[in-house]
Amino acid sequence: MEESTLEYYYDVLDLCRRVDLHMAEAPKLAHLWQGLRPSVLENLGSLKPTNCNEFLQEVKRFLLDARRDHLS
Repeated sequence: MEESTLEYYYDVLDLCRRVDLHMAEAPKLAHLWQGLRPSVLENLGSLKPTNCNEFLQEVKRFLLDARRDHLS
């Protein structure tokens, strides 16, 4: 079963907290970018979120747009 992008986001952040409770945003973002599916990466690759919350907002925007495109 393929993990959803939102599940992936929360799983990565959970693992980051387990490894280092005080991990800075930059390494968390690096881990988030590393495992994205190519289709998601292709659409988000030009964006430059500066923190995990911005990353999440961009992912949600992408998923909403993808859902709209699929329904059209």
